Amino acid sequence: MQEQRVRAGEVVWRKGEEVSDVVLVGDAKLAFRELAAVPGAIKEDLEPFGEGALLVNVYALENRLKHELTLNAVSEGTIFRIGGEDLLDFLDNNPGAFIWMRDTLVVC
Repeated sequence: MQEQRVRAGEVVWRKGEEVSDVVLVGDAKLAFRELAAVPGAIKEDLEPFGEGALLVNVYALENRLKHELTLNAVSEGTIFRIGGEDLLDFLDNNPGAFIWMRDTLVVC
């Protein structure tokens, strides 16, 4: 796990890049700003992710898919990046966690 400082507006994940890691939010705030343009998006969809949120797409990670949205820092702060291979190894050894997370895009 690597600690990283982010500035407001900084891109954490860019749409079209390969999914390669997981983000645990420290004291930063992160958001998928593109969701505001999605028909049917509700207020809760647009709220930034805060402390303790774990952002992960296990299916995309396993299949080396690309990010479908850009994740931006809304405020300056700290995030923690967990390498995708590290998470997949953990899930291989913890099937209960895998079952719980397999169809999850974001765990908060």
